[in-house]
Amino acid sequence: MSVSVVSPGRGRAETLSATLLRWAEPSVGGPVVEAPYLLTTAVLDSPAPAGSSASGVHTHDDALLVWPHTGTTTLHTRNTVRRLVPGQAAWMPPGTPHASHPDPGSVACYTYVTRAAIPPHWNAPRSLRMGRALQEMLLHLDANSMPDDRRLRAQRLIIEMLEEDPHAAMEVPVPEDPRIRAMADDIIGTRRATCRWRSGRRSTR
Repeated sequence: MSVSVVSPGRGRAETLSATLLRWAEPSVGGPVVEAPYLLTTAVLDSPAPAGSSASGVHTHDDALLVWPHTGTTTLHTRNTVRRLVPGQAAWMPPGTPHASHPDPGSVACYTYVTRAAIPPHWNAPRSLRMGRALQEMLLHLDANSMPDDRRLRAQRLIIEMLEEDPHAAMEVPVPEDPRIRAMADDIIGTRRATCRWRSGRRSTR
């Protein structure tokens, strides 16, 4: 089974303010993948509404693969912020506190993997390569119905195809003090807004 989620848009400032919260008290999510399936993918094309489980710091009972289909996706963990582009993915084991959202105009995908299907020794966050074929397979499963045996074969193949990325997304360490972290996130947000404005100016010439 697969799940698609499309949420109404929110302003970037509202999303960031939700992201800065309560690393010591993440919202705890239960399993997303239903038996007998091994994985499921949610597709999000705008920031989640404030107050939803996806808008602030939270955890999942399943492992999570975060990857952008188009544009960029910002992923916050307890001590880092990384910006993912198409072809990059971040793997997080079950119970890893995080907050993630697609940047404006982007489409982010979240593939949940049941504990029983996690590759051996994948018990720490890591960067993965997310090739176009793998993306299209996951989106195909998300969008189409099929017999369970065929879906499970495809899901097993997808998990076998996961591999680490030698050109991983750059991680930016962030301070643990919430007051300093808020200042750092404000600076990061301002810098991105400036880059998007300059990019828009160039594209109109």
